[in-house]
Amino acid sequence: MAGANTEKGQVARGSVPSNYQGVHDGFLSSVDAFLVPDGISDDDTWLHIDLLGRRLIVLRGAKRVDTISYVAYGASGYRRVRVQGSSQTPVGEFTIQRVNPQSKFRTFLEFDYPTPNAAWAAKAAGLLSDAEYHYYESYRAQHGISPSNTRLGGHIGLHGLGRSDEWIHKRRDWTEGCIAVTNEEIDRIDRWIDVGSRGVVRG
Repeated sequence: MAGANTEKGQVARGSVPSNYQGVHDGFLSSVDAFLVPDGISDDDTWLHIDLLGRRLIVLRGAKRVDTISYVAYGASGYRRVRVQGSSQTPVGEFTIQRVNPQSKFRTFLEFDYPTPNAAWAAKAAGLLSDAEYHYYESYRAQHGISPSNTRLGGHIGLHGLGRSDEWIHKRRDWTEGCIAVTNEEIDRIDRWIDVGSRGVVRG
């Protein structure tokens, strides 16, 4: 099993495909069961978010530096290709493309969704026309970030609660597609994560 020979608190290195699923068995008691994405160095800090396990782990290279024991996500669940207005959380591998420390949800770490893989999959599924896909590619090439005004939406990421009710947060999934943690937890994450940091979200 991946990570069987790693020290406790570390994970194995290896290739993560675009439809990355990870290994769920044993995850709740250990982080030894999933892979570090290709290109992550020992000094790179990144996020592993398991929606089914409701766990968020901050890692530096292959070493865990913090764990958040509960996350909430989209009110309508999750899927690989999320469309605007679906209240679903996209899964896959992302890069933080923007940080807003003045968000109404305290701090907002924005993913680069839709990613090139998601946009290509949406085109193949007929969710994006050829013209819309060309616009997506042109926008990303020009600005270095993903557009938020296609059918796939955008402004998806990780944030705190702001003034939202923590009682509700702990009892149901309530977001429009983002992943939510408490204000204290987003402050902890913000100390480690910045623009360019990567994250793997799986369901």
